[in-house]
Amino acid sequence: MKVQQYVTNGRDIEYRKTIRTGKQNLLNTLQLSRTTIITNMKTFQASLLQKSIQYFIIKVTPYKISIQKSLNKIQLLTLSGFTTPALNSYTLLLKAQAATIEKLSKVTTQAELTDLLAKYVYLKKEIA
Repeated sequence: MKVQQYVTNGRDIEYRKTIRTGKQNLLNTLQLSRTTIITNMKTFQASLLQKSIQYFIIKVTPYKISIQKSLNKIQLLTLSGFTTPALNSYTLLLKAQAATIEKLSKVTTQAELTDLLAKYVYLKKEIA
């Protein structure tokens, strides 16, 4: 603002214009750098989220298959007439865990991923 006042008053116009132009260029460069950094951070976060989900899905796939096999066996027991309250609660836990794993493959934000991972860990402890 001081530079603009000097330019307005006519003091050393060429020198002041050079300084003002230099400062404007510096501010433009800083703004461009800031925008680039923000874009790169968002890209990194999105990539990290996708890679985390892919890694987790790969690691959990054998567990998911064993849950599905257990659910099939329980369904056969239920169809044959054998059912208990403990078996029913165990079935609900297995179904909840399978649903949680399925939801993990469709996560779009880090907050969703954190919530579903916490639910996954809780259910895994309850099942074991």
